[in-house]
Amino acid sequence: MTTIDILKQILNNIDDLFLRVEIDNIQSQNSIYDDLGIDSLTRVTIFYEIQDHFNIDKDESDAAQWRTIQDILTYMEKSN
Repeated sequence: MTTIDILKQILNNIDDLFLRVEIDNIQSQNSIYDDLGIDSLTRVTIFYEIQDHFNIDKDESDAAQWRTIQDILTYMEKSN
C-alpha cells in the first residue's frame, strides 16, 4: 500500500470530514487549504489520526508546516 493510499484510508475514517474533492481524487500536489478546503482544526485532526495509525508521538507543530498533500506524505514517510 502506498503512502497516499494510507492517507486516503485515514481520511476515510475521520467522521464529519468535508473536503472539496472526493478522497479518491486527492493528488500529492493538492493544496490542503485551497484545493481541499481543510481548516486548521481538521489539519490537527488529521495529524492525530496519522499519529494513531503509526503509533508515534510527535509535536503538533509539525502539522503547522503542511501546505500540500505532499507535505503530509513526506511527514508520514519520515514517521514510518
